[in-house]
Amino acid sequence: MKHDELMDVLMKTAIGIHKVMGKNTEIVLHDLRKHETAYIVNGIISGRDKSYKIPLDTSAAIISLADEDGHLIGIGKALANVGTLRASHFIYSDDDGPCAIICINQDLNKIEEFRNYLDQLLKPRNNYNEQAGIEENYIIKIAKQILLDTMEDFSSAELASKEGRLKLLTRLYESGVLSVRDAPSMICKAMGISSSSLYNYLRELKETGVIEDEPKLTL
Repeated sequence: MKHDELMDVLMKTAIGIHKVMGKNTEIVLHDLRKHETAYIVNGIISGRDKSYKIPLDTSAAIISLADEDGHLIGIGKALANVGTLRASHFIYSDDDGPCAIICINQDLNKIEEFRNYLDQLLKPRNNYNEQAGIEENYIIKIAKQILLDTMEDFSSAELASKEGRLKLLTRLYESGVLSVRDAPSMICKAMGISSSSLYNYLRELKETGVIEDEPKLTL
């Protein structure tokens, strides 16, 4: 299937998702070949419009962090203007590789209010181990979103340089991402670096006093 034909199919898919999800969900179709937003609806949720161009490093990080089906599902994201969003990404490929991403950003404010109510109502019956597993998965999802958001603040040239990578890792350390289980693996995938390179960067930050903890990587 040619790229334009695939984009027509994905456009109809995005419109269909919008019809199902309604006004509390932003749907964005990114054309990675033309580097443009092919479709967006309910952009007020994130403050974006059709002129928005997803940063190349952000799209690359999403692709790296996606599962084997090309999906990155349910990342929690806090925005000052709307509260909490649940961001999911579907990656589509042609013969030349990934060529489009559909982003689904759900406004979870009302759902979170209801969930908090249910949590309080059912708290005595919760199984501790099950709840701990749910919380751990949620923390990992939050860490992924912080990683993607932080990378958006850097240009491709910065992320390709040692200085830029050290600045990024400093930001991730300050936000607490480096203390999350599986964070090193996520960071290596998103930045396109090896575990040994990551360790060396963290050791340098430790030696210069930027970070206090000894770098410990579990990959």
